[in-house]
Amino acid sequence: MRTLYRLLFVVLLLSMAAISEAQTMSPTSATLKASGTQKFLVQNPGTNKYVWSISPSTGTVSTAGLYTAPASITSSVTVTVYAICPGKPVLTATVTLTPTSVSTCPSSIFSAGT
Repeated sequence: MRTLYRLLFVVLLLSMAAISEAQTMSPTSATLKASGTQKFLVQNPGTNKYVWSISPSTGTVSTAGLYTAPASITSSVTVTVYAICPGKPVLTATVTLTPTSVSTCPSSIFSAGT
């Protein structure tokens, strides 16, 4: 019985250590307009080296996790940002790209004086 308690204690300690080392991405979402930027970070990276990627390939992401929206956005698009480290879970965040509003003049303005 004593051996069982020791084993459970060791499992508990290992579980707590694994939880304290969990990596997460911050922020988990962002909304950007044309040419906007958002810096993504991996929380608790330790000595792990992460590679950044996006899908679809709309905009760019730097090796430091800086996402830059394209210069022109014609319709709303959701881009997934990935932080990848071999042997670790893939971390994700989403970027919602919104088109810049274009204001239009009512046609009545042009017909004035006719």
